Amino acid sequence: MTPRVSIALPVYNGEPYLAQTLADLRRQSFEDWELVACDNASTDSTPALLADAAREDGRIRVVRNGRNLGAIPNTNRALSLTRAPLVNLWGHDDRHHPDFLAELIRAMDAHPDATLAYPDSTLVGPDDQPYAWDAPRRRFVDADGNVYGFDRGLERELPADPVAQFRAVLGSDDVNAPIHGVFRREALMRTLPFTIHGSDRLVVSHAALLGRFVHVPRPLFGFRMHPQSTYFLETDEWASRETGGAQTSRSGALTLARYAEAPLDADLSLRQRAAGVAAALGYAARRGSGAARRILAVNQEEGHAGASPPRKPDPDWSWLADETATV
Repeated sequence: MTPRVSIALPVYNGEPYLAQTLADLRRQSFEDWELVACDNASTDSTPALLADAAREDGRIRVVRNGRNLGAIPNTNRALSLTRAPLVNLWGHDDRHHPDFLAELIRAMDAHPDATLAYPDSTLVGPDDQPYAWDAPRRRFVDADGNVYGFDRGLERELPADPVAQFRAVLGSDDVNAPIHGVFRREALMRTLPFTIHGSDRLVVSHAALLGRFVHVPRPLFGFRMHPQSTYFLETDEWASRETGGAQTSRSGALTLARYAEAPLDADLSLRQRAAGVAAALGYAARRGSGAARRILAVNQEEGHAGASPPRKPDPDWSWLADETATV
């Protein structure tokens, strides 16, 4: 019998946090799910952790690649093996509230025109402590006062117009909560495969043109930061890890083409399509000029790091430390 939601879990050497991620999944209050874990030829205890989980829970399927394909191809493979009408992409090191699936699936059921539902999110450190949210700067701050280039720009009610929604995605600093939200399968598959470095924004922006986004204003998702995070890699090393060394996947021309094609794929009027292509070209121009560059590590450029103590974390993130807590 087909489950309501398929969870794709691409993983490579996930030993430090994978057990916690699997525990979060098995604590979900919504139980009609399947997990497709795609092991990218891990060399640590990941295969054993996945095998144990699959033996203990028949909802878990494990596929192991014969070689490391790169993160993007492995993600595509995991997603291609899902089969439910709703699809959710999990990171092997992130955190999920026990009501994560229940809340997002409830939102999708309430809005049949929605392509994606996602919750409030935070950055969380290796020790499961949430980073403080500095509202004036719209940035997260760790316990040492370091500032990170993530914001919550999409964690709000977005405009109903698809092109306005598309622009909102292109104008946000990061898309971690949405890319890890629950997608309508048919919409997600139209945005795939991941083909370029930084494909998460492309997939989310494309989905924004295909239907409504629903933001669930509950703190349900923790995006993990740790020393092995791709966030701390230089661009070339980061892209190589994601793409498996495929140089064409980092082509600026290909990136521009994929963004410009997204409005042409959607069911839009000619005017809306033209506006969408113009928005994509504007986004590409901003990135080319450096105005929208991704901050690759701790943000020192404005002199903020260490300048003042971080603000107190939102107490609603207490569930990260208390497995029995509810929000």
